[in-house]
Amino acid sequence: MKPQRNAGIVNPRTADTVGRRILLCDISHPLVESVLRIWTQQRIGKLFPSRELMVSRRMAPFLKDVVLIGVVNQGADFEFRVVGRAIRVAFSRNVSGMRIADLNRLENGFGDVIQQVCRHVFRTGIPLAVQGTLIRADLDAHHQQSVFLPLGVGADVDHILYVVGYSQEQ
Repeated sequence: MKPQRNAGIVNPRTADTVGRRILLCDISHPLVESVLRIWTQQRIGKLFPSRELMVSRRMAPFLKDVVLIGVVNQGADFEFRVVGRAIRVAFSRNVSGMRIADLNRLENGFGDVIQQVCRHVFRTGIPLAVQGTLIRADLDAHHQQSVFLPLGVGADVDHILYVVGYSQEQ
């Protein structure tokens, strides 16, 4: 059996290992909990906060651990607009500026999995949390928890904030 080359780049074969869906109340990573708490505070009275509210000084301590994903053509595509350092290390590359087709060229199925998650968050306007194990040849296995948070104005999601926390323990 061929070993997994890089489970950090999620694809249909590795999706269950890298990121199984969990309930928001099951988030336990302090970084992810903190960003979810800020998101919840900023959305009071709204379906979700705007990108401007969530990419502010208040978020500065977390910027290395986030990806700001832009919604393109009403959810037909998604673009990785801002990619934090921790994410670049986990993916072994800077995916900033890439869209779904670009992600699929990096790893067959990578973009498809991201698109499925982003479309769900775009259509429902509801956060989606996942956890799993990041397995990389050049790193020890890392447990990860992450959440995809809708951002926008009114009822329209125009960005998705992806935040991930890594730890050695599960």
